[in-house]
Amino acid sequence: MTVGERIQYHRKKQNLSQEELGQKLLVSRQTVSLWETDQTLPTVDNLRLLRDIFGISIDELLGVEPAPVPDEPTPLESYTFCHTREPLDARLKSQRRSLLAYCCVYLFVIAILFMSVMRSDEYLVSCLVLGFLAAVYAYRYFKAFWEHRKNHDSDLNRMLANTYTYNLFENELHIRIQRDGECLENLHIPYDVLAKVRCSEFYYEIYNRGRMYFVPRSLFETGDPALRSRFETLLETKRSNKKGVPPEGKWWIISTVLVALSILALIFENIMFDWIYEASFEGLLELHRRTWVYFVLSAIPLASVGVGIYLRCKGVRSLKNIIIGVIVALILIVSGTIQYTVSKNTLEQFEEPFLSLEKYLAVDLPEVERYSYDSVRSSHNDAVRLIKIAYFDAETCAEFEKDILQDRRWLTEFSDKLSWYSDGVEQMLSYDYILLYDLSTGEFNPVTETSSGRYHFLVVCYELETHCMQICDIYLPADKLFVTESQ
Repeated sequence: MTVGERIQYHRKKQNLSQEELGQKLLVSRQTVSLWETDQTLPTVDNLRLLRDIFGISIDELLGVEPAPVPDEPTPLESYTFCHTREPLDARLKSQRRSLLAYCCVYLFVIAILFMSVMRSDEYLVSCLVLGFLAAVYAYRYFKAFWEHRKNHDSDLNRMLANTYTYNLFENELHIRIQRDGECLENLHIPYDVLAKVRCSEFYYEIYNRGRMYFVPRSLFETGDPALRSRFETLLETKRSNKKGVPPEGKWWIISTVLVALSILALIFENIMFDWIYEASFEGLLELHRRTWVYFVLSAIPLASVGVGIYLRCKGVRSLKNIIIGVIVALILIVSGTIQYTVSKNTLEQFEEPFLSLEKYLAVDLPEVERYSYDSVRSSHNDAVRLIKIAYFDAETCAEFEKDILQDRRWLTEFSDKLSWYSDGVEQMLSYDYILLYDLSTGEFNPVTETSSGRYHFLVVCYELETHCMQICDIYLPADKLFVTESQ
């Protein structure tokens, strides 16, 4: 059937003559006759008028057959919903609590570091650095807090006005977003490129190409686990692969206890150090015997790391165990190593003059129970002298004290000449026996009154009642040692 035949057919169907049709089209009868005999074709405007008069489409009038529309496959599952305000507000509060928790953890780490640097000589500089870091993170926290609130307010009205349709097919997920009957977005996301899925109290959050889409968990609440939808199963699988499920039962108790014990171990380490170190100077040397505590405590965070890795392999969420465990273990191990090295070096510094004295006297000193120190100010040059003190074991002192009585190098008091050598130090010490050893000449109790250059000697005192030996190491120019009687 030609175009003219179709015009004639539909004209007669409407009971119109050629003249009447021409009047409606504002053309002559002869023009209509030319159309129906296929001598001419109607213009586009006339085709539109014919469409309205006959009540058919232009394609049907021209005899153009529309292309067949392929049937859209039926989705396995389909969910259509609109968001409500309450869950979205609850999600905002949850995000703010998470931000606050991260901020508290960070500030806690800063506080631990602050407690640690209190022991260092660069205390002021360290405090300034840590204070700067705390201020930077506090600024970032308040900025993120404000941005969350601002983005929430701007997105809320938009999300509440949209209608969301999620169609689950065999190999991909279709997401359609509509507003007032108009399609705003139509996405086809293959399952294998789905970035990740997170689960909150009210929503599954689907992440793809920097975008996030919410699926209310209430859509899947059937009350019967056996009727769990394929869509929820897919989301849970993606969530398990990326983040892991939260620990439950005994594993939740174990992981939580290990995290708490790791933090307590770090606090105990600081308390233990401060208690030992502040009690007395001997406490610094006592750390040499107690450094094993650091490594015993480090077993707790290492166990937390081990449990975290094991749960991670089973698909259980355990990142906090690994992160906190590694940080605490490193702090304890490094701190223990530093304290052991410092205390060992300090102990060797205190032992050195007593070991040297054994060699100079050619005798064996008794067994040392503990070391200490004292300081005095010289009466001649106002210099401060450090006196190293050793307390000997009473049971091993008898032979040594017997040798002192027979050794003429040990004196009960210094002469005036020897007092100049000791630079007044022996006047401030309580002693029963005393000697002076010139390290420059190798002489005991020298009496030379004039010399030049620099002198290095030891003033050694011993007290019988306390079994205590005190050694002062003096290193001064000769003009500071020797003075005239008028001075």
